[in-house]
This record gives sequence, structure tokens and C-alpha cells, in this order.
Amino acid sequence: MISNIITFYINSKYRTSGTTDNFNYVIDTLPDYINACSVSNITIPKTYYLINESNATFKLVITDTITNIPTSYFLALDYGNYDETQIYSSLQDLMNNAQSNIIFTVEALTLNYDTGKMRIFYTENNYDVNLFIYADSDINEIFGLDKGDNLFVAKSLTSKYIMNLNNENNLYLNSNIVRNEINNYNWANVLCAVYAHDMQYLWFFSQTFDIYTNMKKCDPSNNNLSFSLVNEQGRRINLNNIDFSFTLHFFKDNWKLYNKFNDFIN
Repeated sequence: MISNIITFYINSKYRTSGTTDNFNYVIDTLPDYINACSVSNITIPKTYYLINESNATFKLVITDTITNIPTSYFLALDYGNYDETQIYSSLQDLMNNAQSNIIFTVEALTLNYDTGKMRIFYTENNYDVNLFIYADSDINEIFGLDKGDNLFVAKSLTSKYIMNLNNENNLYLNSNIVRNEINNYNWANVLCAVYAHDMQYLWFFSQTFDIYTNMKKCDPSNNNLSFSLVNEQGRRINLNNIDFSFTLHFFKDNWKLYNKFNDFIN
């Protein structure tokens, strides 16, 4: 049971500060009786990249087995969207252009069917190779590899997992207005979860919510609100300067009163 609904139509274009995907927004002062909020719909542009500032980097370590001297090459794919073929081609060029001792080939791992995995190999002797992925990079999901060391065996490295070339399956709208009673920092301020799909660039996707089931506890004393779009690891989603919008409702949740009436009737 809810009452006294106050509605704001928020567009990041009209922010008071910040960027299109991580911004501050000032609203009218809320009445003291407000204790809950809810997003009823949200529209987001699919303008964020598959390869971005959170997942572009990795390290290639080539060890000369005669001298036992390792050489590290710090590599980064260009930001942008890639299909499977473009990932293979770009990764192969990046690894080969970084050094001249080994010629790498990157290709799809195919048997009698498509496996969704890639294979990287070389033919030169007297070298050991390690593809190292940093703990703060998510490029391992795209390559289908583990974080940390990924050692070539018999001059070959194959994806351990299915490659994930979808630009984020889920997005989360966070706000400082929310007071979720959750210990996990990444989930404590979530207003809503949005389930993305494969459209790219200037296509928009929308999602609607039931106000009551999407309800969150809130702090009515704060009218300088912050909003940010993040992924499941709490990393910001860069919309590349394209705005998004959503409808935010504030109201009084009368669940205590409802329970008292219900108990009285029973």
C-alpha cells in the first residue's frame, strides 16, 4: 500500500554536474513522510563499447628458453565493438606488431561445429609464451580465458570458456538516495536492474517496472541526487556522451499501517 506519489522525469542531459552516465541531479525538497522510491521505466542507448577502459589491456610474456630471459609486452585493444572475426584479426595484429620473435595466428577453434572458442598458436622454437590478464581487466571474459596466467602448451593456447562478445548482459542504475539493507557495496544503492540486448550505437532499449515490486527504501533528506550506470562488478558504463532517461517516483510506503489493519481484521 503506497500513497502520496511524487514523480520526476529524469534525463541525464539536464544534470547539474558529471557525465551522461555518472551524474548529479537536484530535485525539489521531499516531504519528511517520504520513505520509499521506485523506477517505473528506463531508456538507455546501446552506445557503450565491448572493448572499453575496463577491459582493453593484457600482457604478453615471451621467454627465450635458451637464455631463460622473459620479455613483457603491455598490450591494449582499441576501444570499440567487435564481432568474432574482428577480435581474432585485431588480437593477432596486436600481438605480432608488438614483437618480432614470434608470428602468432589467432583463429576460431572449430571441430565439426562452432565451439565459440578461439585458438592462438605459433610455430617458432625456443620460446615459451604466457598471456597474462590483470585482475582489474575483464578481457578474460571476451577471450574465454582466466585472469592471471594463461600459459601456452605445445605452442598453443585455447579458450577455456565460451567467449562472451555481448556488450554487458545486465546494467544497474545506482543512486545515493537508496538505502538498501545489503552488505555488498555493489548492490547497496541499486535503483533497478536492466536487462540489455545486442543492439548497438544509436539504438535505444527500454524496460518497465512495477512501482511496488521495484520499491527501494530511500533517504528523503537528500535532494542532491547522484546516479550512475554500472555493470555487475560495479564498473561504470561509458555511454560515449549519449544521454539516458528514467522515471523516478517517491512515495510513502504504508506497509506498517497495512499490517496493523490486516492484523486487526484477522
